[in-house]
This record gives sequence, structure tokens and C-alpha cells, in this order.
Amino acid sequence: MYYLKFHTKKLIYLSELTDLKIDFAELEEQKRRNFRERLKFIDWYAEWLKKTPNEVWSKAQNAVVEQFPKYPASRRKSAAIKTKKS
Repeated sequence: MYYLKFHTKKLIYLSELTDLKIDFAELEEQKRRNFRERLKFIDWYAEWLKKTPNEVWSKAQNAVVEQFPKYPASRRKSAAIKTKKS
């Protein structure tokens, strides 16, 4: 059974949404705004990288990478082998 989960964490089953009205024009506009926003961020970040010393941005990048879970060496090795074969 399909369901939607909202911010209130209340489950609403799709069968209960018989009067659901979707404004596809609004969804398309939201998609366009989101895309423009992402492009602006990419431009901003590229400019920041160009004018920021390497030791500063590399520390910021390291902070992002460190948030990812660490895998045992055996998993890292097998992942590297898979990507080389691909």
C-alpha cells in the first residue's frame, strides 16, 4: 500500500486522498526555481573556490567528507576494484 509521510510524521494512505488536486503548472514553476537556485549556488561556490586559498577550502571539503560513514579497508578496496572494472 502506498502512503505519504508529512512533516507531522502522520501517515496518510493514498487511498484516502481521493480529492487530491495537483497544480502541475505550479510544480513546473517550482522545478524551474529550484534549478535556477542550484545554478546560482554552483556559480557562487565556483567563485568562492577560485578566490579562497587551498588550505581553507580543502579544510571545508574535508569537513564534508568526514561526515560520510567510514568503511572498513576491505570494503574500500572492493569498491575501488568495482569502479576500476566499470
